[in-house]
Amino acid sequence: MNSSSPTLLAYLSVLTRCINFTAFSVFLSLSSLFSAASAACLPPPAGLVAGWPLEGDGSEVLDQHPAVLLGSPASGQGMVGQAVIFDGINDSARVAASPPLNVGTGAGLTIELWIQPSDVAQLRPLVEWNNGRGTIGAHFWIAVPTAFTGGPGSLFGNLVDISGVSHQISTSTGLLRSNVFQHVALTYDRASGQAALYLDGNTVAQTNLGSFVLQTSTDLYLGTRPSGVFSGIWFKGGMDEVALYDRALSGAELAAIFNAGSAGKCPPARPPQVTAHPQSVTALVGESVQLDVTATGTPPLTFQWWFEGQAKAGATNASLLLPSVQLTDAGEYWVVVANAGGAVTSQVARLEVIPLPQCVRSPAGMVAWWPLDGTGDDWLGGSPLLTEGGAGFVAGRVGQGLGLDGVNDYTRAAASPKLNVGVAEGMTVEAWIQPAQLASLGTVVEWNDSRGQIGAHLTISVPSAVSGIGSVFANLMDTTGVPHQIGTAPGLLRTGVWQHVALTYQRTSGETALYLDGVVVSQTNLGVFVPQTTSDLYVGV
Repeated sequence: MNSSSPTLLAYLSVLTRCINFTAFSVFLSLSSLFSAASAACLPPPAGLVAGWPLEGDGSEVLDQHPAVLLGSPASGQGMVGQAVIFDGINDSARVAASPPLNVGTGAGLTIELWIQPSDVAQLRPLVEWNNGRGTIGAHFWIAVPTAFTGGPGSLFGNLVDISGVSHQISTSTGLLRSNVFQHVALTYDRASGQAALYLDGNTVAQTNLGSFVLQTSTDLYLGTRPSGVFSGIWFKGGMDEVALYDRALSGAELAAIFNAGSAGKCPPARPPQVTAHPQSVTALVGESVQLDVTATGTPPLTFQWWFEGQAKAGATNASLLLPSVQLTDAGEYWVVVANAGGAVTSQVARLEVIPLPQCVRSPAGMVAWWPLDGTGDDWLGGSPLLTEGGAGFVAGRVGQGLGLDGVNDYTRAAASPKLNVGVAEGMTVEAWIQPAQLASLGTVVEWNDSRGQIGAHLTISVPSAVSGIGSVFANLMDTTGVPHQIGTAPGLLRTGVWQHVALTYQRTSGETALYLDGVVVSQTNLGVFVPQTTSDLYVGV
Protein backbone atom coordinates (compact mmCIF):
# COMPACT_ATOMS: atom_id res chain seq x y z
CA MET A 1 0.00 0.00 0.00
CA ASN A 2 1.04 3.64 -0.48
CA SER A 3 1.94 5.76 2.58
CA SER A 4 -0.36 8.69 3.24
CA SER A 5 0.28 12.30 4.18
CA PRO A 6 -1.72 14.23 6.81
CA THR A 7 -4.87 15.05 4.90
CA LEU A 8 -8.43 16.13 5.47
CA LEU A 9 -11.05 14.44 3.30
CA ALA A 10 -14.37 16.23 3.06
CA TYR A 11 -16.39 13.62 1.27
CA LEU A 12 -15.89 10.85 -1.20
CA SER A 13 -18.07 9.34 -3.84
CA VAL A 14 -17.62 6.61 -6.41
CA LEU A 15 -19.66 6.51 -9.57
CA THR A 16 -19.97 4.17 -12.51
CA ARG A 17 -19.76 6.91 -15.16
CA CYS A 18 -17.89 10.15 -16.01
CA ILE A 19 -19.24 13.50 -14.76
CA ASN A 20 -18.09 17.17 -14.65
CA PHE A 21 -17.48 19.21 -11.49
CA THR A 22 -17.49 22.79 -10.18
CA ALA A 23 -15.77 24.04 -7.02
CA PHE A 24 -14.97 27.20 -5.14
CA SER A 25 -12.03 28.12 -2.90
CA VAL A 26 -11.24 31.01 -0.57
CA PHE A 27 -7.84 32.07 0.76
CA LEU A 28 -6.68 35.22 2.45
CA SER A 29 -4.07 36.12 5.00
CA LEU A 30 -1.96 39.20 5.62
CA SER A 31 -0.76 41.20 8.54
CA SER A 32 0.19 44.81 9.20
CA LEU A 33 3.47 46.41 10.25
CA PHE A 34 4.39 49.77 11.70
CA SER A 35 7.77 51.44 12.32
CA ALA A 36 8.95 53.43 15.30
CA ALA A 37 8.82 56.95 16.47
CA SER A 38 10.30 60.42 16.70
CA ALA A 39 11.73 62.91 19.21
CA ALA A 40 11.28 66.55 20.36
CA CYS A 41 13.33 68.52 17.83
CA LEU A 42 13.10 71.11 15.05
CA PRO A 43 11.28 69.96 11.91
CA PRO A 44 13.73 70.25 9.01
CA PRO A 45 13.11 73.11 6.59
CA ALA A 46 11.58 72.39 3.20
CA GLY A 47 13.93 71.39 0.42
CA LEU A 48 16.06 68.91 2.35
CA VAL A 49 17.80 66.68 -0.20
CA ALA A 50 20.07 64.72 2.12
CA GLY A 51 21.25 64.77 5.70
CA TRP A 52 24.12 62.97 7.38
CA PRO A 53 23.81 62.95 11.21
CA LEU A 54 27.26 61.29 11.40
CA GLU A 55 26.30 59.23 14.44
CA GLY A 56 29.48 57.21 14.08
CA ASP A 57 28.61 56.16 10.53
CA GLY A 58 27.58 57.58 7.17
CA SER A 59 23.86 56.85 7.35
CA GLU A 60 21.64 59.35 5.56
CA VAL A 61 18.31 60.43 7.04
CA LEU A 62 16.33 59.73 3.87
CA ASP A 63 18.09 56.40 3.30
CA GLN A 64 18.99 57.51 -0.22
CA HIS A 65 22.56 58.83 -0.17
CA PRO A 66 24.79 57.08 2.39
CA ALA A 67 28.27 58.44 2.98
CA VAL A 68 31.23 56.07 2.94
CA LEU A 69 33.67 56.89 5.72
CA LEU A 70 37.26 56.81 4.45
CA GLY A 71 40.36 56.39 6.57
CA SER A 72 39.52 55.66 10.20
CA PRO A 73 37.47 58.56 11.57
CA ALA A 74 36.66 58.26 15.25
CA SER A 75 33.30 58.83 16.87
CA GLY A 76 32.96 61.42 19.60
CA GLN A 77 30.55 63.74 21.32
CA GLY A 78 28.79 65.89 18.76
CA MET A 79 26.52 68.88 18.90
CA VAL A 80 23.56 66.59 18.33
CA GLY A 81 24.30 63.12 19.63
CA GLN A 82 27.53 61.78 18.17
CA ALA A 83 29.88 63.29 15.59
CA VAL A 84 32.69 61.96 13.45
CA ILE A 85 36.18 63.11 14.35
CA PHE A 86 38.47 63.54 11.35
CA ASP A 87 42.21 63.28 12.06
CA GLY A 88 43.40 65.80 9.45
CA ILE A 89 45.63 63.12 7.89
CA ASN A 90 43.49 60.77 5.80
CA ASP A 91 39.97 60.75 7.28
CA SER A 92 37.04 61.85 5.13
CA ALA A 93 33.70 60.73 3.72
CA ARG A 94 32.39 60.32 0.20
CA VAL A 95 28.83 60.34 -1.15
CA ALA A 96 28.29 58.92 -4.63
CA ALA A 97 27.02 61.30 -7.29
CA SER A 98 23.29 61.15 -7.98
CA PRO A 99 20.70 63.38 -9.67
CA PRO A 100 19.07 64.55 -6.40
CA LEU A 101 22.45 65.75 -5.11
CA ASN A 102 23.01 67.76 -8.30
CA VAL A 103 21.30 70.77 -6.73
CA GLY A 104 23.24 73.22 -8.89
CA THR A 105 20.76 72.77 -11.74
CA GLY A 106 17.85 73.85 -9.56
CA ALA A 107 16.71 76.90 -7.64
CA GLY A 108 19.77 77.09 -5.45
CA LEU A 109 21.43 75.35 -2.54
CA THR A 110 22.19 75.42 1.15
CA ILE A 111 24.99 73.51 2.88
CA GLU A 112 24.74 73.64 6.67
CA LEU A 113 26.58 71.71 9.38
CA TRP A 114 28.14 71.85 12.83
CA ILE A 115 31.96 71.89 12.98
CA GLN A 116 34.47 71.71 15.84
CA PRO A 117 37.81 72.53 14.16
CA SER A 118 40.95 71.53 16.03
CA ASP A 119 42.53 74.72 14.79
CA VAL A 120 41.17 77.56 12.68
CA ALA A 121 44.43 78.87 11.24
CA GLN A 122 44.95 76.09 8.71
CA LEU A 123 43.21 75.75 5.35
CA ARG A 124 40.62 72.96 5.71
CA PRO A 125 37.88 71.62 3.39
CA LEU A 126 34.38 71.04 4.76
CA VAL A 127 32.16 70.03 1.83
CA GLU A 128 33.11 69.73 -1.84
CA TRP A 129 31.89 68.26 -5.12
CA ASN A 130 34.86 66.67 -6.90
CA ASN A 131 35.18 63.95 -9.55
CA GLY A 132 38.47 62.65 -8.13
CA ARG A 133 40.23 63.37 -11.44
CA GLY A 134 40.90 67.09 -11.08
CA THR A 135 37.45 68.55 -11.72
CA ILE A 136 36.60 70.72 -8.73
CA GLY A 137 32.97 71.65 -8.17
CA ALA A 138 31.23 73.92 -5.68
CA HIS A 139 32.89 73.82 -2.26
CA PHE A 140 32.73 75.18 1.29
CA TRP A 141 36.02 75.60 3.23
CA ILE A 142 37.54 77.35 6.25
CA ALA A 143 40.69 79.44 6.70
CA VAL A 144 41.51 79.94 3.04
CA PRO A 145 44.80 81.93 3.01
CA THR A 146 44.64 85.73 3.03
CA ALA A 147 46.27 85.83 -0.39
CA PHE A 148 43.08 84.27 -1.76
CA THR A 149 40.41 85.52 0.64
CA GLY A 150 39.66 85.85 4.39
CA GLY A 151 42.53 84.03 6.06
CA PRO A 152 42.64 82.23 9.45
CA GLY A 153 39.30 81.77 11.18
CA SER A 154 37.30 82.65 8.06
CA LEU A 155 34.54 80.89 6.11
CA PHE A 156 34.85 80.56 2.35
CA GLY A 157 32.55 79.38 -0.43
CA ASN A 158 33.43 78.92 -4.08
CA LEU A 159 30.37 78.19 -6.20
CA VAL A 160 32.23 76.82 -9.21
CA ASP A 161 29.92 76.69 -12.23
CA ILE A 162 29.64 74.01 -14.91
CA SER A 163 32.12 75.93 -17.09
CA GLY A 164 34.73 75.79 -14.34
CA VAL A 165 34.42 79.50 -13.48
CA SER A 166 34.82 80.38 -9.79
CA HIS A 167 32.26 82.50 -7.93
CA GLN A 168 33.66 83.22 -4.48
CA ILE A 169 32.32 84.53 -1.19
CA SER A 170 34.32 84.91 2.04
CA THR A 171 34.07 86.29 5.54
CA SER A 172 36.64 88.37 7.32
CA THR A 173 39.34 86.70 9.37
CA GLY A 174 39.11 85.53 12.97
CA LEU A 175 35.43 84.51 13.21
CA LEU A 176 35.82 80.80 13.93
CA ARG A 177 37.02 79.36 17.24
CA SER A 178 38.96 76.16 17.73
CA ASN A 179 37.65 73.16 19.70
CA VAL A 180 34.12 74.58 19.93
CA PHE A 181 31.09 73.43 17.95
CA GLN A 182 29.85 76.20 15.65
CA HIS A 183 27.08 76.14 13.10
CA VAL A 184 28.14 77.19 9.60
CA ALA A 185 26.15 77.54 6.39
CA LEU A 186 26.55 78.53 2.75
CA THR A 187 23.49 79.56 0.70
CA TYR A 188 22.93 80.52 -2.93
CA ASP A 189 19.74 81.62 -4.66
CA ARG A 190 20.09 81.09 -8.40
CA ALA A 191 17.22 83.36 -9.45
CA SER A 192 18.56 86.41 -7.65
CA GLY A 193 22.25 85.51 -7.63
CA GLN A 194 22.43 86.18 -3.87
CA ALA A 195 24.98 84.16 -1.88
CA ALA A 196 25.53 84.26 1.87
CA LEU A 197 27.64 82.73 4.63
CA TYR A 198 26.26 82.17 8.13
CA LEU A 199 27.89 81.52 11.49
CA ASP A 200 25.74 80.43 14.43
CA GLY A 201 22.59 81.62 12.69
CA ASN A 202 23.94 85.07 11.80
CA THR A 203 24.81 86.39 8.36
CA VAL A 204 28.56 86.99 8.25
CA ALA A 205 28.97 87.60 4.52
CA GLN A 206 26.66 88.20 1.58
CA THR A 207 27.08 89.23 -2.04
CA ASN A 208 25.50 88.90 -5.46
CA LEU A 209 27.41 86.40 -7.58
CA GLY A 210 24.98 86.43 -10.50
CA SER A 211 22.92 83.58 -11.91
CA PHE A 212 24.62 80.42 -13.17
CA VAL A 213 24.48 76.62 -12.92
CA LEU A 214 26.70 75.20 -10.20
CA GLN A 215 28.95 72.21 -10.74
CA THR A 216 27.37 69.68 -8.38
CA SER A 217 27.14 66.61 -10.63
CA THR A 218 30.10 64.70 -9.19
CA ASP A 219 30.72 62.78 -5.98
CA LEU A 220 30.34 64.81 -2.80
CA TYR A 221 33.18 64.78 -0.25
CA LEU A 222 33.22 65.71 3.43
CA GLY A 223 36.53 66.81 4.94
CA THR A 224 38.82 66.53 1.93
CA ARG A 225 39.68 67.57 -1.59
CA PRO A 226 40.62 64.34 -3.40
CA SER A 227 42.00 65.94 -6.58
CA GLY A 228 42.95 69.26 -8.11
CA VAL A 229 44.79 72.28 -6.68
CA PHE A 230 45.29 71.97 -2.90
CA SER A 231 44.35 68.27 -3.04
CA GLY A 232 45.52 66.17 -0.12
CA ILE A 233 44.28 68.65 2.47
CA TRP A 234 42.03 67.20 5.19
CA PHE A 235 39.71 68.62 7.80
CA LYS A 236 40.80 68.08 11.41
CA GLY A 237 38.19 68.06 14.16
CA GLY A 238 34.55 67.16 14.74
CA MET A 239 31.84 67.32 12.08
CA ASP A 240 28.14 66.80 12.78
CA GLU A 241 24.67 67.11 11.23
CA VAL A 242 25.69 67.86 7.64
CA ALA A 243 22.66 68.77 5.52
CA LEU A 244 22.09 69.71 1.88
CA TYR A 245 19.03 71.57 0.54
CA ASP A 246 17.92 72.40 -2.99
CA ARG A 247 17.18 76.04 -2.18
CA ALA A 248 18.66 78.93 -0.24
CA LEU A 249 17.38 78.79 3.33
CA SER A 250 16.49 82.09 4.96
CA GLY A 251 18.39 83.62 7.83
CA ALA A 252 15.45 82.87 10.11
CA GLU A 253 15.50 79.19 9.16
CA LEU A 254 19.22 78.90 9.80
CA ALA A 255 18.89 80.77 13.10
CA ALA A 256 16.20 78.27 14.13
CA ILE A 257 18.54 75.36 13.38
CA PHE A 258 21.29 76.99 15.44
CA ASN A 259 18.91 77.75 18.30
CA ALA A 260 17.69 74.14 18.35
CA GLY A 261 21.16 73.31 19.65
CA SER A 262 21.60 69.76 20.83
CA ALA A 263 17.95 68.90 20.06
CA GLY A 264 18.85 69.19 16.39
CA LYS A 265 16.56 68.69 13.45
CA CYS A 266 13.84 66.05 13.54
CA PRO A 267 14.54 63.12 11.26
CA PRO A 268 12.38 63.78 8.19
CA ALA A 269 9.38 61.58 7.79
CA ARG A 270 10.20 58.56 5.66
CA PRO A 271 7.44 58.25 3.08
CA PRO A 272 5.30 55.15 3.47
CA GLN A 273 6.05 52.07 1.43
CA VAL A 274 3.66 49.17 0.93
CA THR A 275 5.58 45.96 1.55
CA ALA A 276 2.61 43.58 1.23
CA HIS A 277 -0.41 44.51 -0.85
CA PRO A 278 -4.01 43.43 -0.25
CA GLN A 279 -4.78 40.26 -2.17
CA SER A 280 -7.72 39.47 -4.42
CA VAL A 281 -10.13 36.95 -2.99
CA THR A 282 -13.22 34.97 -3.89
CA ALA A 283 -15.87 34.44 -1.21
CA LEU A 284 -19.37 33.08 -0.87
CA VAL A 285 -22.22 35.35 0.14
CA GLY A 286 -22.23 35.65 3.94
CA GLU A 287 -18.58 34.73 4.44
CA SER A 288 -16.19 37.01 6.32
CA VAL A 289 -13.37 38.56 4.29
CA GLN A 290 -10.41 40.54 5.56
CA LEU A 291 -8.13 42.60 3.35
CA ASP A 292 -4.78 43.62 4.83
CA VAL A 293 -1.89 45.86 3.92
CA THR A 294 1.62 45.90 5.35
CA ALA A 295 3.41 49.25 5.22
CA THR A 296 6.53 50.88 6.59
CA GLY A 297 7.36 54.54 7.10
CA THR A 298 7.71 57.13 9.81
CA PRO A 299 4.69 56.95 12.12
CA PRO A 300 1.99 57.84 12.50
CA LEU A 301 0.74 56.11 9.38
CA THR A 302 -2.83 56.71 8.29
CA PHE A 303 -4.93 54.35 6.19
CA GLN A 304 -7.92 54.98 3.98
CA TRP A 305 -9.55 52.13 2.11
CA TRP A 306 -11.28 52.78 -1.20
CA PHE A 307 -13.99 50.76 -2.91
CA GLU A 308 -14.88 51.29 -6.55
CA GLY A 309 -13.43 54.80 -6.60
CA GLN A 310 -15.02 56.00 -3.35
CA ALA A 311 -13.39 56.38 0.06
CA LYS A 312 -14.98 53.81 2.36
CA ALA A 313 -16.38 55.47 5.48
CA GLY A 314 -14.73 54.33 8.70
CA ALA A 315 -12.22 52.12 6.87
CA THR A 316 -9.08 53.69 8.33
CA ASN A 317 -7.07 50.75 9.66
CA ALA A 318 -4.42 48.52 8.11
CA SER A 319 -7.05 45.79 7.87
CA LEU A 320 -10.46 46.03 6.27
CA LEU A 321 -12.94 43.53 7.68
CA LEU A 322 -16.07 42.71 5.69
CA PRO A 323 -17.92 40.48 8.16
CA SER A 324 -20.69 39.17 5.89
CA VAL A 325 -20.07 39.91 2.24
CA GLN A 326 -22.96 40.39 -0.15
CA LEU A 327 -23.08 40.58 -3.92
CA THR A 328 -22.96 44.39 -3.68
CA ASP A 329 -19.55 44.15 -1.97
CA ALA A 330 -17.94 42.68 -5.08
CA GLY A 331 -15.49 44.98 -6.85
CA GLU A 332 -12.10 46.65 -6.57
CA TYR A 333 -10.52 47.65 -3.26
CA TRP A 334 -7.31 49.54 -2.53
CA VAL A 335 -5.83 51.51 0.34
CA VAL A 336 -3.94 54.80 0.54
CA VAL A 337 -1.23 54.85 3.23
CA ALA A 338 0.03 58.29 4.25
CA ASN A 339 2.24 60.11 6.73
CA ALA A 340 3.99 63.45 6.95
CA GLY A 341 6.42 62.30 4.26
CA GLY A 342 3.86 61.53 1.58
CA ALA A 343 1.30 58.97 0.50
CA VAL A 344 1.31 55.72 -1.44
CA THR A 345 -1.52 53.73 -3.01
CA SER A 346 -1.59 49.95 -2.82
CA GLN A 347 -2.27 47.62 -5.68
CA VAL A 348 -5.91 46.86 -6.40
CA ALA A 349 -7.44 43.77 -4.78
CA ARG A 350 -10.57 42.40 -6.39
CA LEU A 351 -13.28 40.78 -4.30
CA GLU A 352 -15.44 38.29 -6.14
CA VAL A 353 -18.61 37.33 -4.30
CA ILE A 354 -20.35 34.13 -5.36
CA PRO A 355 -23.97 33.35 -4.53
CA LEU A 356 -24.43 30.56 -2.03
CA PRO A 357 -24.32 27.28 -3.89
CA GLN A 358 -27.38 25.09 -3.83
CA CYS A 359 -27.00 21.41 -3.29
CA VAL A 360 -27.15 19.53 -6.57
CA ARG A 361 -28.94 16.37 -7.45
CA SER A 362 -26.64 13.37 -7.16
CA PRO A 363 -25.38 12.36 -10.61
CA ALA A 364 -26.72 9.15 -12.08
CA GLY A 365 -24.54 6.11 -11.61
CA MET A 366 -23.46 6.82 -8.02
CA VAL A 367 -22.86 3.50 -6.26
CA ALA A 368 -21.41 4.72 -2.94
CA TRP A 369 -21.31 8.06 -1.14
CA TRP A 370 -19.42 8.77 2.08
CA PRO A 371 -20.22 12.34 3.29
CA LEU A 372 -17.99 11.68 6.34
CA ASP A 373 -20.22 13.80 8.56
CA GLY A 374 -19.11 12.25 11.84
CA THR A 375 -19.42 8.68 10.59
CA GLY A 376 -18.14 6.49 7.78
CA ASP A 377 -21.64 5.51 6.70
CA ASP A 378 -22.35 4.99 3.04
CA TRP A 379 -25.46 7.08 2.40
CA LEU A 380 -26.42 4.73 -0.39
CA GLY A 381 -26.07 1.83 2.03
CA GLY A 382 -24.06 -1.34 2.19
CA SER A 383 -20.43 -0.16 2.17
CA PRO A 384 -19.50 1.70 5.37
CA LEU A 385 -15.95 3.00 5.82
CA LEU A 386 -14.37 1.59 8.96
CA THR A 387 -11.81 3.89 10.61
CA GLU A 388 -8.39 2.57 11.61
CA GLY A 389 -5.59 4.13 13.66
CA GLY A 390 -6.77 7.42 15.12
CA ALA A 391 -8.78 8.65 12.16
CA GLY A 392 -11.41 11.12 13.34
CA PHE A 393 -13.71 13.83 12.07
CA VAL A 394 -13.01 17.53 11.66
CA ALA A 395 -14.55 20.56 9.94
CA GLY A 396 -14.83 19.73 6.26
CA ARG A 397 -15.66 21.47 3.01
CA VAL A 398 -19.27 20.35 3.25
CA GLY A 399 -20.22 19.75 6.87
CA GLN A 400 -17.60 17.54 8.50
CA GLY A 401 -14.68 15.68 6.98
CA LEU A 402 -12.22 12.93 7.82
CA GLY A 403 -8.96 13.88 9.58
CA LEU A 404 -5.94 11.68 8.81
CA ASP A 405 -2.56 12.05 10.54
CA GLY A 406 -0.35 10.67 7.78
CA VAL A 407 1.07 8.06 10.16
CA ASN A 408 -1.40 5.24 10.66
CA ASP A 409 -4.86 6.69 10.08
CA TYR A 410 -7.03 5.32 7.29
CA THR A 411 -10.47 3.91 6.54
CA ARG A 412 -11.58 0.81 4.65
CA ALA A 413 -14.72 -0.36 2.91
CA ALA A 414 -15.07 -4.11 2.47
CA ALA A 415 -15.04 -5.50 -1.05
CA SER A 416 -18.48 -5.82 -2.58
CA PRO A 417 -19.98 -6.25 -6.04
CA LYS A 418 -21.28 -2.68 -6.08
CA LEU A 419 -17.76 -1.29 -5.44
CA ASN A 420 -16.38 -3.37 -8.32
CA VAL A 421 -16.97 -0.50 -10.74
CA GLY A 422 -14.12 -1.64 -13.03
CA VAL A 423 -16.47 -4.03 -14.81
CA ALA A 424 -18.95 -1.24 -15.59
CA GLU A 425 -18.95 1.05 -18.64
CA GLY A 426 -16.73 3.48 -16.78
CA MET A 427 -15.91 4.85 -13.36
CA THR A 428 -15.51 8.13 -11.47
CA VAL A 429 -13.89 8.71 -8.08
CA GLU A 430 -14.23 12.25 -6.67
CA ALA A 431 -13.45 13.86 -3.31
CA TRP A 432 -12.61 17.09 -1.52
CA ILE A 433 -9.11 17.06 0.01
CA GLN A 434 -7.15 19.52 2.16
CA PRO A 435 -3.51 18.30 2.22
CA ALA A 436 -1.47 19.31 5.26
CA GLN A 437 1.75 18.77 3.27
CA LEU A 438 2.68 17.88 -0.28
CA ALA A 439 6.29 16.77 0.10
CA SER A 440 5.48 13.07 0.09
CA LEU A 441 3.16 10.63 -1.59
CA GLY A 442 -0.40 10.51 -0.26
CA THR A 443 -3.21 8.17 -1.26
CA VAL A 444 -6.76 9.37 -1.69
CA VAL A 445 -8.36 6.00 -2.57
CA GLU A 446 -7.03 2.56 -3.53
CA TRP A 447 -8.42 -0.90 -4.14
CA ASN A 448 -6.06 -3.37 -2.42
CA ASP A 449 -6.44 -6.91 -1.11
CA SER A 450 -3.81 -6.24 1.65
CA ARG A 451 -1.83 -9.24 0.39
CA GLY A 452 0.18 -7.47 -2.32
CA GLN A 453 -2.41 -7.09 -5.05
CA ILE A 454 -2.69 -3.40 -5.84
CA GLY A 455 -5.73 -2.27 -7.76
CA ALA A 456 -6.80 1.03 -9.24
CA HIS A 457 -5.79 4.05 -7.14
CA LEU A 458 -5.88 7.85 -7.01
CA THR A 459 -2.95 9.59 -5.27
CA ILE A 460 -1.21 12.94 -4.88
CA SER A 461 2.47 13.97 -4.98
CA VAL A 462 3.76 10.83 -6.64
CA PRO A 463 7.61 11.08 -6.83
CA SER A 464 9.00 13.37 -9.53
CA ALA A 465 10.16 10.45 -11.64
CA VAL A 466 6.46 9.88 -12.33
CA SER A 467 4.60 13.11 -11.68
CA GLY A 468 6.02 15.23 -8.84
CA ILE A 469 5.20 17.19 -5.69
CA GLY A 470 1.78 18.81 -5.75
CA SER A 471 0.55 16.63 -8.61
CA VAL A 472 -2.55 14.46 -9.00
CA PHE A 473 -1.91 10.92 -10.23
CA ALA A 474 -3.93 7.79 -10.97
CA ASN A 475 -2.96 4.24 -11.87
CA LEU A 476 -5.81 2.12 -13.22
CA MET A 477 -4.24 -1.27 -12.63
CA ASP A 478 -6.18 -3.80 -14.70
CA THR A 479 -7.26 -7.29 -13.71
CA THR A 480 -4.09 -8.78 -15.20
CA GLY A 481 -1.83 -6.49 -13.13
CA VAL A 482 -0.89 -4.13 -15.98
CA PRO A 483 -0.64 -0.46 -14.94
CA HIS A 484 -2.39 2.31 -16.89
CA GLN A 485 -1.20 5.67 -15.61
CA ILE A 486 -2.24 9.29 -15.88
CA GLY A 487 -0.74 12.26 -14.01
CA THR A 488 -0.66 16.04 -13.92
CA ALA A 489 2.24 18.44 -13.82
CA PRO A 490 3.67 19.11 -10.33
CA GLY A 491 2.73 22.12 -8.25
CA LEU A 492 -1.03 22.17 -8.84
CA LEU A 493 -2.21 21.31 -5.34
CA ARG A 494 -1.96 23.68 -2.35
CA THR A 495 -1.60 22.89 1.33
CA GLY A 496 -4.24 23.92 3.84
CA VAL A 497 -6.87 24.61 1.17
CA TRP A 498 -9.86 22.50 0.21
CA GLN A 499 -9.57 21.32 -3.39
CA HIS A 500 -11.79 19.02 -5.40
CA VAL A 501 -10.07 16.12 -7.18
CA ALA A 502 -11.58 13.55 -9.51
CA LEU A 503 -10.60 10.64 -11.73
CA THR A 504 -12.78 9.52 -14.64
CA TYR A 505 -12.37 6.54 -16.97
CA GLN A 506 -14.68 5.71 -19.88
CA ARG A 507 -14.12 2.03 -20.51
CA THR A 508 -15.95 1.94 -23.84
CA SER A 509 -13.61 4.56 -25.37
CA GLY A 510 -10.53 4.42 -23.13
CA GLU A 511 -10.77 8.15 -22.44
CA THR A 512 -9.30 9.03 -19.03
CA ALA A 513 -9.12 12.38 -17.23
CA LEU A 514 -8.05 14.03 -13.98
CA TYR A 515 -9.88 17.09 -12.64
CA LEU A 516 -8.89 19.73 -10.12
CA ASP A 517 -11.58 22.10 -8.86
CA GLY A 518 -13.85 21.14 -11.73
CA VAL A 519 -11.25 21.77 -14.43
CA VAL A 520 -9.57 19.11 -16.56
CA VAL A 521 -5.87 19.09 -15.64
CA SER A 522 -4.84 15.94 -17.51
CA GLN A 523 -6.47 13.71 -20.09
CA THR A 524 -5.37 10.82 -22.26
CA ASN A 525 -6.62 7.62 -23.85
CA LEU A 526 -5.47 4.59 -21.86
CA GLY A 527 -7.27 2.07 -24.03
CA VAL A 528 -10.00 -0.43 -23.15
CA PHE A 529 -9.45 -2.77 -20.20
CA VAL A 530 -11.06 -3.84 -16.92
CA PRO A 531 -9.68 -1.91 -13.90
CA GLN A 532 -8.93 -4.01 -10.82
CA THR A 533 -11.64 -3.00 -8.32
CA THR A 534 -12.61 -6.34 -6.80
CA SER A 535 -10.81 -5.95 -3.45
CA ASP A 536 -11.34 -3.79 -0.37
CA LEU A 537 -11.40 -0.03 -0.92
CA TYR A 538 -8.99 2.00 1.24
CA VAL A 539 -9.14 5.74 1.89
CA GLY A 540 -6.01 7.58 3.05
CA VAL A 541 -3.45 4.78 2.79
